[in-house]
Order: sequence, then C-alpha cells, then structure tokens
Amino acid sequence: MPGGAGAQASSLHVYGGGIVRAHTLAQRTIRSRPAFHMTRGRTGPGLHRNPQRSKTLMLARGVFLVELILREPIDRVLEWILIRCSRTKSFRGISVSVFEVGNVQARFSAVEQALALVAELDPRRYRRLCHDLRHVLVMPLKSNSLSMYTGTCYLATESIVGHNDALIACDLVHEATHAHLYRAGLRYWPDLQQRMEELCVREEIAFAELLAPAGFAKTEALLTYLQELMQTYPRTKGGRLYRWIVNESS
Repeated sequence: MPGGAGAQASSLHVYGGGIVRAHTLAQRTIRSRPAFHMTRGRTGPGLHRNPQRSKTLMLARGVFLVELILREPIDRVLEWILIRCSRTKSFRGISVSVFEVGNVQARFSAVEQALALVAELDPRRYRRLCHDLRHVLVMPLKSNSLSMYTGTCYLATESIVGHNDALIACDLVHEATHAHLYRAGLRYWPDLQQRMEELCVREEIAFAELLAPAGFAKTEALLTYLQELMQTYPRTKGGRLYRWIVNESS
C-alpha cells in the first residue's frame, strides 16, 4: 500500500516476526487511509471531501455485499462437494485436498514441500498461516483464490506444475495474507482490492527475502518479478453492476 508512514507500517510482516498483530494492522491502515474508515463502519474526514462519491461507494459496497450473501451458501455447498470428491491429506496442521484424476501424489508432494519451506524459514509465519488457512484445495483453475467464508485456499494446478517450492510457498503466503486481513476485519471491497493485493505482494516479498540466505537459486529474479508486480498490479473493480454504479456518478 503506497503512501504515508502508516501505510509503510502496514507493510511490515503480518506473519513473520510477530511485529504487527491483526488488529494493529487494521488500525494503522485505517489511520493512514481515510477511505478505510468505511471498511469498519466509521466516518472519517475522507468521506466529507466528496459526499456524492462517498454515497456512491457505500451503494456499490452494498451491492457487492448482497452478491456475497447470495453466493455464500452456493460456494459452501460446492466446496463441500469438491472436498468430498477429492483425495485429502493432513500435513503439519493443514488439510490438503487434490481434485484431479492423475498426478495426485505429485500435487500433494509439491504443496507439502512448499509448506515445509515456510515452516523451516519462518516458523512464526507458518503458525499464523495454519491459524488463518483451514484448507488447501488444488484443482484446475485459472488463478489462485481464497474462500473468505471457509478460509480455504484454492491453488490452481498451473501454479504448481513446473514451479519450484519457493514459488508455491509465495502463493500460499499471498492467499494466507488475504485470510489474515479478513480475520482482522478488513473486507475485500472492490474499491480497496488494489491496496489489499499490494499488501499481499509485500508479504510475498518479505518471505522471498528469506530464500537467498537459505541458498535458493534465482531468488533475485523472484524478487524482481514481485517488485514489478507491485507496480503493474491490475486495478480490479468488482462486477459489472459495481462498475456501472461508479461510472454513472463520476
């Protein structure tokens, strides 16, 4: 999250080192960004500068919230079916499921090695990760994601095939940061997604910086990629209805 001393403070390790706890992270982010006052039901100075814009954001968030409420029971049922139809193992306090026909053991091995890498390099981060993520589900998807309702991390098969342990571990750190922010009370509102994604990438960078001392090759290339990702991350604005509401008022 760029800008402001509080924003820089919020980029400190969420999992590693125990520097910033969840509620402290949320409070510092709220103080550094007036727009975050809306996240936790507060009224900050940023909302009075443009009342019309504030009303639009509140309406858009309301629409987004309704969509989430309607989707939650469906997502829960679908996830339950997927896990029931998958092969599941437990590894160091985290349940890992693979929803595939072939190469199941290879998928288990890749995820387990990535989890072991996080546990070895950053034990505190791993304990927090186990607290925030309840399940890891590997299946054919376009990209990785997190179910806010159940705390399940969805790993796309293509993010595992051909990738080393470090890359998979960074993906797990990214999604676990989303879960940590959600538990801290910060919701994935469409107008805040850019900042939250940036914070998740910062946590990937913080973890990747531990790889070089451990002797991992191509660590510099990974850090360069993550730094570039910070600069070029796409600004997501939710669904079509949300975009229509915002565009109509601007």
